Amino acid sequence: MKTIDYTQYDDCCCPSEAEIQEILVAVEDQETSGSVQLDRFLPVVSQIIQENRLQPASPEKLLKAFLTLDHEKKGYLTKEFLSKAVVEDGEPFTQEEVDEMMAIAIDAETGHIPYEYYINQLMDITEVDCS
Repeated sequence: MKTIDYTQYDDCCCPSEAEIQEILVAVEDQETSGSVQLDRFLPVVSQIIQENRLQPASPEKLLKAFLTLDHEKKGYLTKEFLSKAVVEDGEPFTQEEVDEMMAIAIDAETGHIPYEYYINQLMDITEVDCS
């Protein structure tokens, strides 16, 4: 069985579970577990924003990751292959994350994921969310 290096693919995922936990620890109220006080939250999030720590991956980085997964250079991945990759390798996606991704990624006519089109879709979403 061939091992696939998903490091490049993992680099496209922001933020990681470890980064989320780090943020939660920094903002969580020490006296009331599970709650966050605004005066603790704002400085932490402001610093993250100022340092550009949680920026989405660039289109070039995403394309490189997809090309790493597309061994046959077909220009697309199957739903089954990508679902398995993002759930079982690297930092696993939740089923909800997989479903959300597939809702945008899958070409309705072919059932495949034409990744260059998907990357363009992601960039359009990012531009809308960030403006």
